[in-house]
Amino acid sequence: MSRNANLLALCALMLSLPVPADAQGVGGRLRQRVAEVAGGKDNTEQAQQKSPFNETVIEITGPVLAGFMKGLDTEIALLVDFGKLLATFRTPEEYGACQAQVAMSPEGMKVMEQITNLRDDATAEEYQRAMEKMNRDMLALTTKTCGADPAEWPAARRRETLEEIQKKAAAAAGPVRSSPPSPHGGPSPIEHGADAPAAFPDWMQDTGLSPQAYAIMKERIDAYCNALNAGAIQPGQAVTFPGTGKDIFWVYTEEESKQIAPLCDQLKNKRRITMEIGEIVIQPSSKITLEILDAIILSKQPDLPEAVP
Repeated sequence: MSRNANLLALCALMLSLPVPADAQGVGGRLRQRVAEVAGGKDNTEQAQQKSPFNETVIEITGPVLAGFMKGLDTEIALLVDFGKLLATFRTPEEYGACQAQVAMSPEGMKVMEQITNLRDDATAEEYQRAMEKMNRDMLALTTKTCGADPAEWPAARRRETLEEIQKKAAAAAGPVRSSPPSPHGGPSPIEHGADAPAAFPDWMQDTGLSPQAYAIMKERIDAYCNALNAGAIQPGQAVTFPGTGKDIFWVYTEEESKQIAPLCDQLKNKRRITMEIGEIVIQPSSKITLEILDAIILSKQPDLPEAVP
């Protein structure tokens, strides 16, 4: 599987499909479509009506963005720990080659002599016991020489681990709480921290984000920052621009735009780290080393201010 195919598979797993940021192609189309949407009041109002804030689409205020950044930092830390664990394993190809070398080594041949030197009149029970002991001894020798079997981490188990990492990162992205919906039908205000009101809708968790809300926030921030980098939108303004599909729009309030825009470089870097580490840990065939993990983390690290609660 190619690098691009791996990346797309990972995006589907995380429910996080970032919008491409090609300034020449996508940027030009976005600029044109933003102008079309801005010039059509009915379309803009329709888009806003179709994108209310709720339990999964949460307004990105300063405190909410600070919580989201904490979630990304948690995700990065957990992915690095997972990567370090997998770095202790050889790739399946490396492990298979090492197994063959062990079997042909003097130590391996000596282990196999437990069967080859068994007397001719040995009973079936004696043969079975000798075979079981030989297998145990060969496994111990192989583990000592080659490390643990990478088959312990098949693709399915890796996906499950990544899902758990997403849940933990989402839980760390808070606490985020919401007051009841506005009586005027508008989006609910979003509050953050221990001083938030005690009465909340049943669908809002007391702490953190749901995995779905965390994934959607990733999508919204990716789309906004990619459009900003492409020159399709202006920072600090309420914006609406088309997504993928008929009557699908990305909608951002002025407050959201003011909060996200100054931190786009930092947010994109954190997302880059999560995607690049996630891409290698999900594939059993990937070669993972501490040097590779360090290179991913240290690459393109901007010296930017933290999100302000």
